[in-house]
Amino acid sequence: MYGKKVKLRFLFLVLILLTVILSVFLILQSLKENVVYFQSPSEIKSLVELDKNKIRVGGMVKMQSVSVNSKEINFIITDFKNEIKFVILGCSKFI
Repeated sequence: MYGKKVKLRFLFLVLILLTVILSVFLILQSLKENVVYFQSPSEIKSLVELDKNKIRVGGMVKMQSVSVNSKEINFIITDFKNEIKFVILGCSKFI
């Protein structure tokens, strides 16, 4: 019913579409392993147990909460509901 040219074009389009779908799938799978989520202070306070792994905290540094001296940096991160106090020790390389 259809000519040979039409069938070849259709096959070519199907192959291109499958290649694009496979490429997007593989890219998303590789990115899935490297995604890092930030947790708010409220989420961290609601955790029953913290993992031994590093976590990333997202939020705002509370105004006038930063204090720097020769041995440490102290500050508070807030999400305007809960706050977490942080102390960075041995920070001579940051000053």
